[in-house]
Amino acid sequence: MVKDMGRGVPVGQTYYDEPGLPERYRGNLLLARWGRRAVTRYVVRRHGATFQATEHVFSRRPRHRPPGRCCGPGGGGNVFVTLAYMAHNEGSPVYRSDLLMIRRKDPAGRRRFRGFDMLEASPQQLFAELGRGGSWGPGRRAYVELVRRGRDAVAGVVDRLKASNPPTVRVSSPGLVGRPFGSTWLGRASEGGSPTGGPGSRQ
Repeated sequence: MVKDMGRGVPVGQTYYDEPGLPERYRGNLLLARWGRRAVTRYVVRRHGATFQATEHVFSRRPRHRPPGRCCGPGGGGNVFVTLAYMAHNEGSPVYRSDLLMIRRKDPAGRRRFRGFDMLEASPQQLFAELGRGGSWGPGRRAYVELVRRGRDAVAGVVDRLKASNPPTVRVSSPGLVGRPFGSTWLGRASEGGSPTGGPGSRQ
């Protein structure tokens, strides 16, 4: 809940959980607000059974309206905002627009985009993607691909969870232990056995 948000026209929302921008932006909600010609960000905090948020201006362009925004791929952490040159609601659906990219000013702090074909990637590459500490976007795609490949691809997940340093792999990998293969396998793994029947450890 934001008490002083006022009347507005929110047209799109993104949860920013990327390592690209400075730490104060991590875990923020980004909201494109047509009426205010701005993208605002919200620092969310718990408040009993709900939450509260403090509003800050993330980007404002006096002559533009932001119809959309998204985060860049590969854990790079760039934010992309579409800008519409519109004084108000136009009668024609055709209007001039731009694409704005927001990234860290200091080149030394930027993360490079690491593109690769997940369908051709090795299990080691996919597990590495889960543990990079970036956003859940790239990690989720690696997770889906590991699940798609089946039992053999995730046979060592219990040992990886045991050896990993929280919260990198532990946060995103427990579902790999048994989700695609049935409750029996999941139960055996959670009770201390590994998916392959060898020794394991409770996580």
